[in-house]
Parts: sequence; structure tokens; C-alpha cells
Amino acid sequence: MNSSAPTSAAVQCSPGPERTRARPRFISKSLALVAILFALNACTPLHPRAPIRKPPAKNPDSVVAVPSSGVAVLDPGNYEQEKGRIKRTLAGNSSDSLAPAEVGYYLDVLQGRLKQVARQGMGVGRRSDRIVLTLLVRAGFEPGGGQLTPGMREILKPVSKGLVEYRKTFLSVRIRPGEAGTPTSNPQLAEQRALAVARYLTESGVAGKRIVVAGTGAGGPTDQMPAIKAGPENPVRVELQIEAIVRAAGDKR
Repeated sequence: MNSSAPTSAAVQCSPGPERTRARPRFISKSLALVAILFALNACTPLHPRAPIRKPPAKNPDSVVAVPSSGVAVLDPGNYEQEKGRIKRTLAGNSSDSLAPAEVGYYLDVLQGRLKQVARQGMGVGRRSDRIVLTLLVRAGFEPGGGQLTPGMREILKPVSKGLVEYRKTFLSVRIRPGEAGTPTSNPQLAEQRALAVARYLTESGVAGKRIVVAGTGAGGPTDQMPAIKAGPENPVRVELQIEAIVRAAGDKR
């Protein structure tokens, strides 16, 4: 063996002239790139993060008041308009509404169901496209207050079950004078008692979005509110108007 010949290991470890020249060139390019990046970073101004701004709160006077139960309290000045708007919103959901051809039969069956559970002093009638349930009570509320008595809850219990089952309906709750000629005294009490009835229905399973109550309305016409006198000796008339939630005629969902 010729001892002067280079071994394979020596060949692999010895850098060639091309590799020796390429290494300084690569290092110089890398250093130039780093210098450019530092220069760009120094020229870029630092902007502080803009604070997160909350959207402005809505004007409470421009929206419908909604208690914790979800029941809308409508100003008497635009009661019918607001009620119609809410019904149209519900009608946009096929699971909450009826086709026009289904309305008559649906209300007929519900009216028959309510007549079956009607207690003494409760009337179930029909006014065109709505069912009107009226209840004349003398001790349905706490004296001078808006809380339901246990007896009133028992009267409303079977009614609420029917309304839970027939859920494609919309309810308007009003408290009216029990006798003609009752002087105007406390419209706020009428609103409180109507809300008490509505809250009981929601507690029983009726969706709050299906119920509206006529409120006193700040600055609204008070002559549109029923006149209620406080006291157990003065009867009041509880009125529930039940209407179908109807989809538009061309909507076949």
C-alpha cells in the first residue's frame, strides 16, 4: 500500500477550495439581511393598541320595556303598532307560526279546550280572529297590591296548560274595571296586576315573547288605561286576548 496516498477519511474532512470561498460569502449575506431587518424595525413607528370602545347604550325611551320575565310592556299610545311588530317578528319563525289556512281550526280547538276548563265567572268568547277570555274576580289579587292570591293561581292553572300546548298564539293581558262607572284612580295598579298574570303564565311554561301588557306609558294618554280601585271589595276584570301568529300568505315554510 502506498502510504503517501490520502485516506478516504482525509478526503471527506478536507474542505475544498469552493466550499472555503462559499462560507464567508454566506455569512456576509446573512449579516447584511439582519442589518436590513434592524433598520426597518427602527424606522417603523410604534402605535399603541387602541382602547376597546363599548357601543353606546340604547335610549331606553325608544325601546319596549321588557321585565325579567320577557313580557313586553307596551306604551298605550302605540300599543297596537308595537303589538303588530312583535307578532310579525314571531311569524318569521315557522315553528312559532301558522299558515293562514290553519288558523280557523287551530283557534276552534283551543277555544273548545278553554271552555272545558273554564271556572265559574270565566267567559270564553270569540271576536273575529281572536279568542277573548274574561274573568271577573273580587279576590284575585292582594288588597291594594299586584300579587296574585292562591285562589287566582288555581283558576289560571288549567288556562296556562292550554296556552302552553297551543303555543302558536299571541296573548294580550289587560286588567279592566269590574263594574261600569268606576272612577279613574290607579292605572299603575292595573299594569302591576296584568304583569302578575303574565308572569304566572311564563312561570307555567308560556314563552314570555308571546305575551304583551298595556303599560301606563310615560306621558301617554291615561284615558286608554283601565281604571282600577284598590281594595278586595272592588271586582276587576282580567282579560286575555288570544290571537294566532300567522305567517305571510306566500310563505310556505
